[in-house]
Amino acid sequence: MDWDAEGLLEGLEDEESRKARAELLDHLHDEEGCGVDELRRAVEEDRLVLLPVERLLAGDKTYSQRQIAEESGLELERLSDYRRALGLAVPDADAEVLGEADLDTAKDAAAIAAAGFSREETLEVTRVLGRGMVRYAEALRVLFAQTFLEPGDSELELARRLENAAEELLPLSSRLLEHVFLLHMRQLLRNDVISIAERTSGKVSDTTETAVAFADLVGFTELGETVDVE
Repeated sequence: MDWDAEGLLEGLEDEESRKARAELLDHLHDEEGCGVDELRRAVEEDRLVLLPVERLLAGDKTYSQRQIAEESGLELERLSDYRRALGLAVPDADAEVLGEADLDTAKDAAAIAAAGFSREETLEVTRVLGRGMVRYAEALRVLFAQTFLEPGDSELELARRLENAAEELLPLSSRLLEHVFLLHMRQLLRNDVISIAERTSGKVSDTTETAVAFADLVGFTELGETVDVE
């Protein structure tokens, strides 16, 4: 492929940089199956070095949202609501941009719905999950950048280093995330108290009774009038 003719080497001044990008483009096109339009968008958006990691995270894209809804048994509208609650974009229903992980998650969501959880309360929990995960993902992204960026990297070198690191470390991060969730859940259950009223009504209260005490310290007001706050 003549990447120069495609305009994908524009803006690179020295021959070494052009050669490194051309090699990265060859790898993504010939071995990863990226189309020229996808590569052009990545170059225009200045994220070409991240494309290998993106494809690693996405896996094989073989499903549309409509297909996932049909195979999982989860209504298309509910699947879209779930993605919005997570803070994710909702793709066109017939665009084949989703993978096996998306299908597995939709099946899990369908199982949760079948267990009797209400739709609105489930979406609220999903919103909490989305808000927490975006902060975790952003912190992890910054950590990766600080750790693996090196001065003078070519696009090819950086792309390979990030891809290798992601392939090795992201599974560890996923296991850590699951473990921390279980630790917090166990701690919450140990400290939780389900009252007689809640057991009778079958509904857990979303409020907590709190006792607040005020101590009247003799002479405190007079003291505050004569000395600084510090």
